[in-house]
Amino acid sequence: MENQLVLDYVMQPMSSSSSSSDDEWENMSSSSSDENEGEADHDAIFPLFELLLRGRRKVRVHNFLATAHGYDDEQFRSHFRLRRITAYRLIDDLQASGSIPHHPDGMAKISSELSFLLTLWYLSNTEPLRTIADRFDISISSSFRVIKRVVDWLNSIINNQIKWPRGNRIAAVEQGFEDLRGIRGCIGAIDGTHIAIKKPLENAMDYCNRKKFFSIILQGIVDNNMRFTNVVCGEPGSLHDARVLRRSEVFRFAEEEVEELFPGDKFIIGDSAYPSLQWLVPPFKDNGALSPQHLEFNFLHSSTRMVVEKAFGLLKGRFRRLKYLEISNIQMMTKIVLSCCVLHNICLEEGEDEDFMIDEEDAGMNIEGHADGHAEGINPLQVDRRMNLFRQMFPQ
Repeated sequence: MENQLVLDYVMQPMSSSSSSSDDEWENMSSSSSDENEGEADHDAIFPLFELLLRGRRKVRVHNFLATAHGYDDEQFRSHFRLRRITAYRLIDDLQASGSIPHHPDGMAKISSELSFLLTLWYLSNTEPLRTIADRFDISISSSFRVIKRVVDWLNSIINNQIKWPRGNRIAAVEQGFEDLRGIRGCIGAIDGTHIAIKKPLENAMDYCNRKKFFSIILQGIVDNNMRFTNVVCGEPGSLHDARVLRRSEVFRFAEEEVEELFPGDKFIIGDSAYPSLQWLVPPFKDNGALSPQHLEFNFLHSSTRMVVEKAFGLLKGRFRRLKYLEISNIQMMTKIVLSCCVLHNICLEEGEDEDFMIDEEDAGMNIEGHADGHAEGINPLQVDRRMNLFRQMFPQ
């Protein structure tokens, strides 16, 4: 087995859809103008009328990089969601990677600096690509090409940034979780969240989730500091937590090499949608007959696993593009989400964990599945790690 846990890419290419033509706007009648209005009124109305006819006014921002250079540190972080020092360190790494063409021949190339800042702007805001292209004074097609290059580069460094705890790191993460609510042996918290997308052209109902909007699923396991240690992205929104888990590489590795991932009887925790396994501990399902000790266990368990919900909230609060992905290609959607996870970990590593960026609504937009281990083909005779933990925390 490799030293690094393999990350999952569940990608299903889909055809893209075309946008509405401007010709539809040109059929609108302009006969409602009042002939008695003055020249000044016409001058005021014309730009708005052009916007209605053409769909937009093309307003390019010349030399936006100069504007960005003029931002103070707080303005820069507010717009790009990273501190300037972090962004420019990554720009240097991007330049060194060779992902951005910089040979002297042909037309002038788009710099690594502009490429990275444009991509950050795209990920951090909900502006349409057309508006972003105007802001950075390049074409829409060039903007998309730039974003794809940077996103591909961020995906290429995933295994350097999203790492399963190993060696001494295991003890540090375990101690961090124990410090939260006293649960010993925990090295991760798992949950899933929906990433809203527009209606796919193919297999649309597979992507319609129980809340009646279209989505792909991001499953994440985080450590005590909200850093992702494993991610799975791209499964259709109709699937529930237990199904996504069972289809993931982390499940296969845990079933085949449990001691490799969870040495010394370590485990992760998840909500009640997950089965109780040797290496996964959910809370007790509250059927109205739980003892005070069981209720206390559930409270401590819930308080501890809030770290993964906060991680999702911080991820979506920092990178607002994840509130709704308007593109059609599932593969590109998945790469965008994973690139945000990479940047999330880098930000936390650099000490950028501003709480005001946490989107409380999105932090709670996790998947609420209902499945038992037997229904998912999981051996119900496995060691019940939950009961062992309960007896450890509440000895008789």
